[in-house]
Amino acid sequence: HSYLPISTHIYPYPPICTHIHPYPPISTHIHPNVLLEALNHIMINGVYYTDNVAKTLVKATRHKPIELKDRELHFLTLACTDLNYKQIAEKMFLSYKTIDGYREALFDKFNVSSRIGMVLYALKEKIVEL
Repeated sequence: HSYLPISTHIYPYPPICTHIHPYPPISTHIHPNVLLEALNHIMINGVYYTDNVAKTLVKATRHKPIELKDRELHFLTLACTDLNYKQIAEKMFLSYKTIDGYREALFDKFNVSSRIGMVLYALKEKIVEL
């Protein structure tokens, strides 16, 4: 397949078509009516996605709710306070090592690398409310 890169960006030089292009390509093997619809859509909205691409993008942006175990949720609630990890361990009657395991598990689940990131994620997603 050959592709025709289409975008509304104005280049200071003639565009060079290579295998790598910063904008989504439109196949040149396309029905003329679909191409006309795409061009009209680009002129109005600046971008055009086929139905398949739009569905794929919607799927990719939906995130599954993260399921937390009861102990992880309890830990997270305490982590959203001013208690340090040692105090959280004492309050939950657990070892510091176990608390560290909960912390690491939540960092992975939330895709964060700090306590602040974990707390902000929990607040933003309304997992924990203050």
